[in-house]
Amino acid sequence: MVLYKHSKRQRSRACGRRHRESDVHSRCRRRLCDLPHRERRRCGQHPGHRRGNASTENSAPAANAGPDQNIGTDTLVTLDGSGSSDADGDTLTYSWSFTSRPIGSIALLSGAATVSPTFTPDMDGICDLLTVNDGTVNSIPDTVMVTAASANSAPVANAGPDQNVATASLVTLNGSGSSDADGDTLTYAWSFTSVPPAAPPCSRTLPP
Repeated sequence: MVLYKHSKRQRSRACGRRHRESDVHSRCRRRLCDLPHRERRRCGQHPGHRRGNASTENSAPAANAGPDQNIGTDTLVTLDGSGSSDADGDTLTYSWSFTSRPIGSIALLSGAATVSPTFTPDMDGICDLLTVNDGTVNSIPDTVMVTAASANSAPVANAGPDQNVATASLVTLNGSGSSDADGDTLTYAWSFTSVPPAAPPCSRTLPP
């Protein structure tokens, strides 16, 4: 009987304590509902409130620097980081920079802290890197490759000056005046476009 009475008293006290804690939790939850989202994360100082029930761990944002691009040299390029995202819905900030540039390039980014910066490549093979931040943590960087190339120009052939020579004399042609605006290495292919007609066979009447 003693054990029974002792157990009953314990349950009664425990029940009253749970009711009191329930009231505390209810008041705390009502207070939490009135707090901004970020303040709720920091809430949890009240003795009856468990921090884990109100806070969520911040997720790192995901950077998306857009698709690779092939563009003509000296043509304006617009980058696109609008595909970047944050699982928590936080506002993103952007940070673009060159990861590499051709030796001698002086290309500069305009609007490096915006979602869509621009630049004009002055040489071939430029890379860009995008990092986004959600106000708390940076993303893993994402890279877009912008390959710039000048349009290829057709070479100009120069077969040299016209020549007048004696039949059966050796003729040397000269194509060294040919050129290419892009500075590409030239190859040569010579052929006759026309030749004199073949001479008719020689005929002579023998004397009787």
